[in-house]
Amino acid sequence: MHRTLWIGLYLAISMQSLLAEPSHFQLYSSNLEGILSQHCEYLEDQDRSLNIFDAYTDDKIYTPITSIQPGFGYTTSAYWLRCFIDNNTVETIDFLLEIAYPQLDDIRFYNAISKSGSDEIRMGDTYPYLQRQFKYRNFVVPLQIKSNSTKQIYLRVASTGALNVPLNLWSYETFLEKVITEQLLLGLFIGIAFVMILYKSFLYTLFHELHYLYYVLFLTGWIFIISSLTGLSFQYLWPNSIWWGNYNFPIMIFFTSVWALLFTRAILDTKTKNYILDRILNSLVYVNAFLISIPFILDYVISIRIALVLAFLQMFLILGTAIYIHVKGNRSSIYFITAWSGFLLGLFIYQMHSFALIPQLPIITWSVHIGASFEIILFSFALADRINQIRIEKGIAQEEVIKMQKDALQNIKTNQKQKEQIISINQELKIARDIHQSILPKTIPNLPGLKIHVNYTPMAEIGGDLYEFIEEESTGNLGILVSDVAGHGIPAAQVASMIKAIFTFHKKWQNKPDRLLKEMNQTLIAAQNNQLVTASYLYIDKKNKKILYSNSGHPPLLIFRKNKHIVESYYPEGKILGWVEDSNNKLDNIPIQEGDIIFIFTDGITEVRRNTNEIWGEENFKNFILDHHHLDKDKFTDKLMTALKKYSNLNQGFEDDLTLLIIEIDSKF
Repeated sequence: MHRTLWIGLYLAISMQSLLAEPSHFQLYSSNLEGILSQHCEYLEDQDRSLNIFDAYTDDKIYTPITSIQPGFGYTTSAYWLRCFIDNNTVETIDFLLEIAYPQLDDIRFYNAISKSGSDEIRMGDTYPYLQRQFKYRNFVVPLQIKSNSTKQIYLRVASTGALNVPLNLWSYETFLEKVITEQLLLGLFIGIAFVMILYKSFLYTLFHELHYLYYVLFLTGWIFIISSLTGLSFQYLWPNSIWWGNYNFPIMIFFTSVWALLFTRAILDTKTKNYILDRILNSLVYVNAFLISIPFILDYVISIRIALVLAFLQMFLILGTAIYIHVKGNRSSIYFITAWSGFLLGLFIYQMHSFALIPQLPIITWSVHIGASFEIILFSFALADRINQIRIEKGIAQEEVIKMQKDALQNIKTNQKQKEQIISINQELKIARDIHQSILPKTIPNLPGLKIHVNYTPMAEIGGDLYEFIEEESTGNLGILVSDVAGHGIPAAQVASMIKAIFTFHKKWQNKPDRLLKEMNQTLIAAQNNQLVTASYLYIDKKNKKILYSNSGHPPLLIFRKNKHIVESYYPEGKILGWVEDSNNKLDNIPIQEGDIIFIFTDGITEVRRNTNEIWGEENFKNFILDHHHLDKDKFTDKLMTALKKYSNLNQGFEDDLTLLIIEIDSKF
């Protein structure tokens, strides 16, 4: 009896284990379109300590994924996914794996795994966009599976936001069709939004009604939010700005909330309908305006949670206010209520998906866009209705004539004032230009063993780049500083002057680059001018034939090695000056020898853009150095400027200041 019971229990456990095993994704054709997630299993890594070999071992217990698409909500854990694909055909199949959630921070994909190593691909919005194999808003990995074989793949995912991991398989043809369709839909949504922005901006310039301005700014912020959610902003607007690519999301939520609240007050006329509600909405305007600075102080996890919680509370407050005003007899409120309800529904569905409470389906993926489009159109109706009411109440026809006469007189006065302002500004620009030119070195150091060439091309009449030299008379060693102030024009030139003064004050640390930059950062923070500056400093030690180098958010140092015919880059850790009190600068100790060429530059060179927002980049600069290093450095610089202008199609100038210092190590070194 007992034996029978144990056998039955063993069979039950075995059957349960078999049922829990994930089914393999079956390939019967090269024309592929399917969901891989439900053929995978996952393993939670709570302290993010496992590596691929830990996850690959047989003793790890994976849990099959039962939903259509896996979602783990907001979590600090990392998750490992293991998937199986069977090729049942007699041909080798090339296909694509898409991870269709662009908000993931860190994705590590493992295709081929063995005891000797693994083939790892890293992706996520914490890595530069340009390093992706496929230049696409979602993450895409090309795969190949041989005939009549099984492929096993591993994924490790971690994120500070919602951890959704929708996995789709595509053939190249079906993926292209999918991209074309979604680009059409995204273009339609953004097109609707831009038409509304342009139209309402035009109306604002005509009638100067703040309702239009609030609507335009709200809609502008909302476009940035949608672009961040879908990965479009990282793809097209700031592909190399990782920090901003993440932190702009909570910033834009607070920014958009400011204008949504002001638009609500204006369109519903809360000031005359209910004083208490109006004061609450107005107070929240100031709260959100203040919270825009929070992401610059706190980390992303705290910032986004504050933003989302406050945004949802405000959304329901706005809806409740609209319902109350409608009961009080405001005709425009019916459009407002309908638009806001559709907007809330789309957000609610999307957020339910973010918390893994509902699966990822096409209608859910596009819920935010559908709700937003619905809202944009109906808000426009509400705005038009409200403006019509105002015009009727004020006798708009008669007042328009008076207003046009006043505007004509005002334009005459404005034109005269503008002429006077232009004269004044030109005088100020000349003074500021003279000041900035005066802080740049008058001569270039002439030291045995070193040939130094400098090229400085400001974007405008006044630039924000700075370079400076410190010669050590006792040793013949040389210190070189290159900095780039955020912004342009007079403000940037003023900050550049301050940076030179700070650098001169701390030059006693000239042979300790990391300490020098730390001290400069402390002084800049104490000045409380809220200005960010990137900087790099190198100290050439001739006796020991080496460079001591530190960097504060600046482009890397490049060195052409003549004996190897390669270009090496050095990028020691260090935060932007003026950002936080501890710049955490590290030091690189770099050997140099005869024939080496050192390149120090600002990002105006590597971030020259095409019309498509594709940047020239560090790799192109390295290739240019390899091809032209033998040239006289004046000719080298001329060819570089010509190449950058050709790349950007900007024959009249560049979009940023360009500074380049070249140091050649010759036989006298």
